[in-house]
Amino acid sequence: MSRKRVLSESQEIELERWYSDYQRIGTVDEKCKELGISEDTLRDAVRRVRGLDTKPLKRKLSEAEINQLIDDISRGTKVA
Repeated sequence: MSRKRVLSESQEIELERWYSDYQRIGTVDEKCKELGISEDTLRDAVRRVRGLDTKPLKRKLSEAEINQLIDDISRGTKVA
């Protein structure tokens, strides 16, 4: 079940433009306070406008993948 969006599509587009310009300055917290939204909401809006998935990607590992990871770790192999 999905939640109702807090921001309209036009607000999300404007927020994405702002984010592209100012994300490096560290004013995300101030922008969230100004709009009365959380950082997660801000980032989800930016992802939506950019056409990216807003849901966390989770995947269960198979038993073979788990065993391979254990072997790699025990040998000191870098895991990608």
